[in-house]
Formats: sequence, C-alpha cells, structure tokens
Amino acid sequence: MDYDSKKARELGAKLIFDFLQTEKLNPDKQSLIFVTADLNDQPGSSARNTFLNPFKNGLFLLDVLSGLKLSKQITYNNFTDKAFLPIDTIYFIMTVD
Repeated sequence: MDYDSKKARELGAKLIFDFLQTEKLNPDKQSLIFVTADLNDQPGSSARNTFLNPFKNGLFLLDVLSGLKLSKQITYNNFTDKAFLPIDTIYFIMTVD
C-alpha cells in the first residue's frame, strides 16, 4: 500500500476487502485464504481495521500477528538491520467442514 497517503491505504484496503467479498466462501465447507499485507500502516489504523470486518457470509479474517506484543511485530525496511514499526501483517480465514 502507499506509504505516504492514508487515504490511498484506506481505499486500497477497501478494494481488496471488497474483492474478497466476491469469493464464493461457504462457511460450511473447508476454505483457506491468506492475505499477506504490506499495508504500511500500524495496528488499529482504519486500513488495517477494514480487514477485521465480517464478510457478508459471516466469515472473517484473523490478524495472525495481533496476539504478539507490538515489539514483536516490528517491520524491517529501507534495507537496514533496524526494525522500526509494526506496519505489515498476515490475515487468514480457515473453515473446516
């Protein structure tokens, strides 16, 4: 997602979420979806929270990293060995029939 524009991150997250809504996921059948997210936004942001809304069929994504302390979610970038902010995450859905 765009690093400099909060609005672009929000619109991009909504676009991805809306696309996922079109997937034919049946809560009663086995399904598995991973969304790797280079959101360039911190936990609790509007863009990240977009993915925590339930889908129309009642399924919802789980933020895999949300159970970790923020200090353990830190992202490396700028090709350095210094971590700075938790701006990336992984979401998933798993249903089992």
